[in-house]
Amino acid sequence: MHELYNNPHRYVKKKILSVKGCQENDRPLDTLESGVKKLYNLLVRLMEVGMDNYSLPRRIWRIIYPVLLFVGIQFLFVIAIEVMTNTYNASIEASNGAAFEAGTSGIGRFLLFLEENPTLRIGIFNAIGFAVFFPMWRKTRQGFEMHDNSKFPAIGVLIAFFFAGLNIVTMLIIGMSGIIRYFPSYHHVSEVITRGSYTIRIISVCFTAPIVEELLFRGVLMGRMAWLPAWASVLIQGILFSLVHMNALQIIYSFIAGILLGMAYIRFRSITLVIVGHIAYNLVSALANRFVSESNAWAVIIFSLIAVGLGGYYLLKWPKATLKENTPSSQETHTGRPATIQCVPPNEENADAN
Repeated sequence: MHELYNNPHRYVKKKILSVKGCQENDRPLDTLESGVKKLYNLLVRLMEVGMDNYSLPRRIWRIIYPVLLFVGIQFLFVIAIEVMTNTYNASIEASNGAAFEAGTSGIGRFLLFLEENPTLRIGIFNAIGFAVFFPMWRKTRQGFEMHDNSKFPAIGVLIAFFFAGLNIVTMLIIGMSGIIRYFPSYHHVSEVITRGSYTIRIISVCFTAPIVEELLFRGVLMGRMAWLPAWASVLIQGILFSLVHMNALQIIYSFIAGILLGMAYIRFRSITLVIVGHIAYNLVSALANRFVSESNAWAVIIFSLIAVGLGGYYLLKWPKATLKENTPSSQETHTGRPATIQCVPPNEENADAN
């Protein structure tokens, strides 16, 4: 029982190996083992999760409610702006335009600026989201800390190049396949995002949005899903991440990006690195619209293919991050599981127990 609380992943691992008739020091589980064994791993953990600090329904709720909070804040923010706009327009009509001059010095100018720069709404919403989700992330971060941060610059460059190239490849596939004609709502989304100040767009879409989304989906959600196998937590957060974009075409490619960002978070255990990758992914879209032309399109395509190929190869070859063996200080935090599954010889296990 003590081992279940301190290291639930090793506990479940021993259960699985005992069913297979193996000893714990035989070999680590191969990440490419059949889906049946992975499903069994998940089912065993779900059956025993009630023995942990939280019951299964509460664990599921702790995954769902931050996403509902994210969508709810966004919905209430949009409603508030609409109410302010309608109230202001009604006051002008009621006074036959007499209040127009007075209004333009205050709330009228603000609403007009929001209308001209719709991406500013994204920036304001993300500022609210950061205030909500940053403290929430700090409570769940301990299970994903790294021992060695000296490799951050090199890994950060690889991740930035990989996700920048991934975005270009995605846009290339969308453009060449003609799939965009089946998603007319995507044209409206693109028009809204590209309207207004370019500087505000860069700050809101390319910096504030990645920070808040990574804190929530990779930081909070994956931290709270540490009791699940890695593949399950990556898949669930990828689905939730794609659904909040609420546009059919965006859901498709956001799911792919969310899965890859989740895999990077599991591998390197750093919220900073996945934020860098997400910023690079969004930033390349804004830069491509302004700086890519027919004269340099092929160079950009070749660069993106090289970035995805080499970046992906070296990221896969890079050693996985190791975790600190932390003990939960409260019911809000838990250590999660090691980044690499390694069997401990019996003598070492006995030494740890002593």
